[in-house]
Amino acid sequence: MQIIENKSITFEKPMVVLSLDEWREIENVLEDLEDAERFEKAFVETRNEESISLEALKEKHNLK
Repeated sequence: MQIIENKSITFEKPMVVLSLDEWREIENVLEDLEDAERFEKAFVETRNEESISLEALKEKHNLK
């Protein structure tokens, strides 16, 4: 990582510049986190329900 300082340009907030590959990596991690959160919600909601298949659970809660 390289920090670039340019005294002639000012921003109201600090900014970060990433390569497209780095951004895609972060994006994939965020998507995985969203999937994990939806799975946890589905698991908690169905804890006291009658058993259902994993495929039905995925479909019910729009999981991949």
